[in-house]
Amino acid sequence: MSERARARERASERARESARVPGERGGGGEERRRNEASKKTQQRSHSSAGAAFSNEKVEQVSTSGAHSLPRLFLQLKKTKSLSFASGKLYLSQDSGATWAPQANFQPSAPSTLNWNAVAMSASGSVLAAGTDDATTGKLFLSRDLGATWVEQTSNLPAAARFTSITVSDDGNKIATTTFSSPGRMYYTTDGGATWNAPAGAPSTSKWQGIASSADGAKLLAGDEDSVGGNLWLSGDSGVAFAAQAAGLAVPTQWRAVAASSDFTKLAAAVGTSGGVYLSSTSGAAFSLATGGGLPTSIFWRGVAMSTDGSVLAVVGTSNVWVSYDAGATWFQR
Repeated sequence: MSERARARERASERARESARVPGERGGGGEERRRNEASKKTQQRSHSSAGAAFSNEKVEQVSTSGAHSLPRLFLQLKKTKSLSFASGKLYLSQDSGATWAPQANFQPSAPSTLNWNAVAMSASGSVLAAGTDDATTGKLFLSRDLGATWVEQTSNLPAAARFTSITVSDDGNKIATTTFSSPGRMYYTTDGGATWNAPAGAPSTSKWQGIASSADGAKLLAGDEDSVGGNLWLSGDSGVAFAAQAAGLAVPTQWRAVAASSDFTKLAAAVGTSGGVYLSSTSGAAFSLATGGGLPTSIFWRGVAMSTDGSVLAVVGTSNVWVSYDAGATWFQR
């Protein structure tokens, strides 16, 4: 074999090695590198994932089914986890080894158990879950690790299709979105004692995703309405929102969003024949992610981001793409 051929073979091997995901790499050096990366990478709860986790280390990327639509989340280890399946809400406090169905809903359990959105505080002490039904949809909070779940009613609609939830690290600032009927966002800054609808944002739209900074002061929301769909930003815990169009085509049907803890890095996925857009300027401008052949015109279903924004994952109709460098390059799982 010529020296040029050997060089090509070595480059090819390096590319193959880089494309493997953490946990699949062999050799002591790769294992040490993976462990160091894991120590630096953490994630808070993002409800667009279909599962919520307390603040622990990212280990691998997984998908979870919900209403026949795959939902994306970063699988964490040594963490409390909240998820749903087959009409039931489940809580794990042992890294997913066991799951306890949630049952104590006050004043009563929702009549239609279409659980569709979950989130939790950094410690896992505050849990939030919403159901998706235009006539019976409810939002519940638990402040005692699932021992009791209290229906939220203050300034909230009697029924709604809850699509996403985000919770601040301390559990006091919470925001949620609803899809049509009524199609509004709602926020609380006092742990759920009172809820309000923000100013500036459409009140009859198809909200699909919401994410926040760790302190809950900054929010990113996605609107999937085919007529006026846009990304919206808030810098005051949801009191008011403003549309963000820099680098974006409007209208666009936004399916899911994610944010780093400090809110400098944002991600938003288009739900219908679109791409994944990233911002490293707290939403001042977005650009289309294309590295590594990431598709730019498919139905994206979900997006997740690590606390520092260095690890991202998005799921399409049949596959998952992962980036370990803040979206510069992508690998298909």
